[in-house]
Amino acid sequence: MIKHSEDKIALKIQSELERFLNVVRNMDVKSREYKLFKAAYVDFRERHEQTKEIRGYPMKGLFAKTHAVKDSIQWMFSYLGLVESLGTALADILIMLLVANGIDFHIDRSWKSPQIKHALTMKDLEDKNISLGMKLSFLRQNGIKTLSSIIDTETRNQIAHMKFQVKGNQVLIKGKPVEESLLISSTELLHASNVITDLLYQKAIKRMARRE
Repeated sequence: MIKHSEDKIALKIQSELERFLNVVRNMDVKSREYKLFKAAYVDFRERHEQTKEIRGYPMKGLFAKTHAVKDSIQWMFSYLGLVESLGTALADILIMLLVANGIDFHIDRSWKSPQIKHALTMKDLEDKNISLGMKLSFLRQNGIKTLSSIIDTETRNQIAHMKFQVKGNQVLIKGKPVEESLLISSTELLHASNVITDLLYQKAIKRMARRE
C-alpha cells in the first residue's frame, strides 16, 4: 500500500516539474537565470545535507509506536521541525525553479523601500513576512500541487499552537491518534524530498554541468 502510494507521488511530482525542468535544462549556462537557479540549488543541497541525519529521528519514534503521551507529544514537535526545515527547503527550491522559468515571486516589504521585491535567492525567501502557507499557495497556483497536498499545514498549525487533545494514553489531532496522522504525513514528505532532489539533479543540474 505504501509502495503504491509512493509510486503515485513520484509520478505526480515528475509530471508537475517536467516542463519547468526542461526550461532550465535548455538554458544557456552563462545566462543569469541559470546562474541564479544553480546558486539556489547549491544552497538547497547544503541545507538538505545538514539536516539529513536529524530527519531520521522522528521517523524512528513514529515507527516505534509506544503510544505513551510523552512520546506522542515529542513526535508531534519532531514533525513540526520536519515541516519547518525540510518542507520549507523543498518549497523554496521549487519557487526558485519557477523564478528561473520567469515566474516572479513577489515579497511585500511594507517597512522598506522599494515595497515590492522579486525573490532571486533562497535567502530572499527567508523573509519573516513569507509564511510556508504563502509559499505552498504560490506553488499550487503555478501547477505544483503535490508537495502542497503532502505538507499538512493545518496539522502543523495545530501542533504549533498546541490545539490537540489528550485522552487517556492517546494524543488526538483532528480526532485521530497522532501516530496515525503523522506516520503517513512524515513518510510522504520524506519520499517527496527524495523524488524532488533526484529530479532537480538528474534532469537539470547534472545535464547542465556537462555543458559548463
